[in-house]
Amino acid sequence: MTAAVKRSFLMVRPLFFAGTSARAGGPSADRPERFRGKTNVDLALRQWHTLAQTLSGLGVDVLAAMPDRSAPDGVFIGAAGLLVDRSARRCVADKVFIASTVSGKAGEGAQDAMSRAVRAAGFSVDSFEHRFGGAGDFFRVGGSKESGSKYVFACAPGPIDNGPGGARRLLAMLGPKAPDWSSDPRLREPLAEMVPGCEVHSLVLSDPRYPRGDMVATSVGPERSVLVVNVRALHEDGQRLVLGRKARISDTVIPLSEEDAALYAAGLIQLPATTAGGKPKAIIPEGVSKDLLGRLERVGCDCVPVDLSEWIKKDRGGPAALALDLGYLRDDRRTETPEVKDHRAAMRAGLDRAPEAG
Repeated sequence: MTAAVKRSFLMVRPLFFAGTSARAGGPSADRPERFRGKTNVDLALRQWHTLAQTLSGLGVDVLAAMPDRSAPDGVFIGAAGLLVDRSARRCVADKVFIASTVSGKAGEGAQDAMSRAVRAAGFSVDSFEHRFGGAGDFFRVGGSKESGSKYVFACAPGPIDNGPGGARRLLAMLGPKAPDWSSDPRLREPLAEMVPGCEVHSLVLSDPRYPRGDMVATSVGPERSVLVVNVRALHEDGQRLVLGRKARISDTVIPLSEEDAALYAAGLIQLPATTAGGKPKAIIPEGVSKDLLGRLERVGCDCVPVDLSEWIKKDRGGPAALALDLGYLRDDRRTETPEVKDHRAAMRAGLDRAPEAG
């Protein structure tokens, strides 16, 4: 089935790149000079286009939504939410996309725009009560959902307040800014219910410079059984889960250096092999160390470096921050409608040329 249906990724055209916000307090000091400082808008647009073309060249059906001028941060679609079942066994209309939950007017506007794009592609959309950061905070390590594999849930050190009101809001604004962790630890049980029979391990984040899971860890390899992780960004309990004598998540771990972590190497995109005996492709930020590339090659990945220097300067993550994996889109009469077909066709149009700033 998956041979007949192409894997799809959703992106948002970066027409309003100049209006996107840079995250404060990132790890820029650990990066080379060319990944710091003022951004080049034209170069950023070309880099986005190169990423889209790279995905397309590797057999992906790239759907690129038009941006909302009032929510330019919608271009960071990778954190829009979670689709647990990306297989072609179930039709699109039977899958539920769990939208991320964010705070702040700008974040909520971007999230609304992202959810509209996902709905237009044919999915139902739901959300959790507590703060959730999307697919980067919940990912599989090894095996498959049916074989009882393991999942990692990257979360905050403690419950996240959805936002104070009145006088408490004023005090919060005047006081020191709290780390912007992306997922509330109370979501572990609701997430575990979505993957019955699978182990779910919480990795508690501890470094505010890396507040989201895909900035810290991911799984790679033919069976996604290898854990790539910035160990220093984890709480000590998480470090023991990963590297302890009784490590419970993966037998093979690739620890990230400070420099590779600061380039958001954990935010790579892995695509499955397209031929029998082939290797999965790992789209990774250009500039990471030769040591990391070699380690990825040795665990069975073909590395595809892509220059994202202008996007990394924004400190919003790596390639995975710009592209949302929708899996295989199998349609039936519910999504084989003129509206859905026309919308997808519009999202595919014009990707043969780099976008221009709006």
